[in-house]
Amino acid sequence: MAAETTTLFNPLGTKILRDTAVTNSVVTGYTGDTTIYAIEFDNTANSSVTYLKIYEATSVTLGTTQPSFILKAAASTKEYFSMPTGLDHDTGISYIATTTAINNGSGSTSPSAPSNACTLNVMHAP
Repeated sequence: MAAETTTLFNPLGTKILRDTAVTNSVVTGYTGDTTIYAIEFDNTANSSVTYLKIYEATSVTLGTTQPSFILKAAASTKEYFSMPTGLDHDTGISYIATTTAINNGSGSTSPSAPSNACTLNVMHAP
């Protein structure tokens, strides 16, 4: 499934980015200025730890572009992350899910994919 955005009428965030097929392929979730307030990362379909890597970029080169932050989901869990004051991203966001914890310096431009796709929900406001 492709990423989709839903409009909310909420004082915290006004949109939810939902992607039900997050793997190790880069997805540009949003272009332009946005602030992230909450993230739900569903790794229940996987029996190993999976990392969500979010980039403040709309063009990502794996192995070169540094993620803005990396969130860890334990095996077979759904993790929730709250940012009450928000995390600002000026140029947009891109993301991947991977079982590869190390970021750059490994020389790998192909981080390992989780066994099954993960689901991602991001509450944000442009």
